[in-house]
Amino acid sequence: MSTTNVVDTARLNLLLNELRLPAIKALWPQFAEQSDIEGWPAARFLATIAEHEIAERGRRRIERHLVEARLPTGKTFDSFDFEAVPMISKAQMTALAAGDGWLGKGANLLLFGPPGGGKSHLAAAIGLALIENGWRVLFTRTTDLVQKLQVVISARYERRSLLITANQPFGEWNKVFPDPAMTLAAIDRLVHHATIVEMNVESYRRRTALERKRGPGRPPEHATQKTLA
Repeated sequence: MSTTNVVDTARLNLLLNELRLPAIKALWPQFAEQSDIEGWPAARFLATIAEHEIAERGRRRIERHLVEARLPTGKTFDSFDFEAVPMISKAQMTALAAGDGWLGKGANLLLFGPPGGGKSHLAAAIGLALIENGWRVLFTRTTDLVQKLQVVISARYERRSLLITANQPFGEWNKVFPDPAMTLAAIDRLVHHATIVEMNVESYRRRTALERKRGPGRPPEHATQKTLA
């Protein structure tokens, strides 16, 4: 290799570092040699190394998202026993795992069933498939969320504000927080400097759903009754 080529190679590697193109930096000598032997046009050479860079970025992104998701290992559609849960079809779950039909709309997916029925396995399998399809997910358990909430309330007490909505009165919060003492501590910190607003009305979502079900022209169920003489 001539001195000029050595200088150009070193310069190119520096430029690729600056542009953050590690795949191209690693692969371009191999493809450059193949290009010289086979007489590739410049556009083909550039397109080839660019495609490898994009593929490598996609692989690294999936790896990063898998780490962030904290999914339990080994929970995939292939390892899920769909025959044991006949009301669930693999085709339906695969379609949901594409994500476009509900994640883009901010919709939710709720899995109900008794303990040991495979809910967590199926949720993790859907999460894994979503990551492979380019989405980001986070797998966490309710107990972990509750612990994080307790930490947040404690850390922000008299330092930062919180706005919290709840559909249970304070007396029912012991069903959410596992430790009664921590429940009292959390409530005490929240109410110490709080404006409490009560909205004891019929659920807006339920009312809207009932109105949609009734359809136009049908009288509401809560119509005013006439008093008979």
